[in-house]
Amino acid sequence: MLNRKQRLTREGPSKKLHDMAFRRRHTVSEVPTTASRYPVTSRLLPQVFANIDQRKSIQVLDLGGGSAQTVAFFSSLPAKSRIIFADTLELVDVRLNTLEDEEVDFSQAVEAWRQHLGLSPADKIDYLLLWDYLHYFKPAAVEALSSALLPHIHQETKGYGFGSLHSDMPMPGGTYALDTEETLLIKQSPEPLLYSHSQQVIADHFMCMRISRGTLLREGHLELLFEA
Repeated sequence: MLNRKQRLTREGPSKKLHDMAFRRRHTVSEVPTTASRYPVTSRLLPQVFANIDQRKSIQVLDLGGGSAQTVAFFSSLPAKSRIIFADTLELVDVRLNTLEDEEVDFSQAVEAWRQHLGLSPADKIDYLLLWDYLHYFKPAAVEALSSALLPHIHQETKGYGFGSLHSDMPMPGGTYALDTEETLLIKQSPEPLLYSHSQQVIADHFMCMRISRGTLLREGHLELLFEA
């Protein structure tokens, strides 16, 4: 079982996947594999990674719990890469999702996100992989996450995530990984997500970045391109 955050750093393109190690005593062999995942072609991922080959270093924040395939994707690039897997589901608890009932102060929720993400003041995110994790939280908690991330967003930051096509219908959940610059791997969950936020709801509450484009990806899912 992975703890809430794993970081890995790759020095140069010749570094092999099995040579990497997570901080906090996690090895790559502990990261979930691609078993039972199926590939889906994305229209927006090529835009997210349009200039990735021009970067000398990359910092990635993935709100998921860890993926060997995502690690392998960034390993194949010439840039020095640092990936943080935030394991966001550890914060899906009563404390954050009672924000709108005023049981938790907004500033306390922002601080909870900051502590969970563990970013240093100097950390600047180049790629933010939101996937469907915004849909596990009420809008106020999404806004608190946005506030926590804002100091780490720069003018070239790109993000990728999902919105709901029908906000009044349950949205299927899953786990996700990058395969190529235009393909992601999805393992669908039998359980629907806690919430089903439309593109507009996300835009209204995840204000640290703007949604520059949205397209239909699969049943119930819009894929969203975020830019600073």
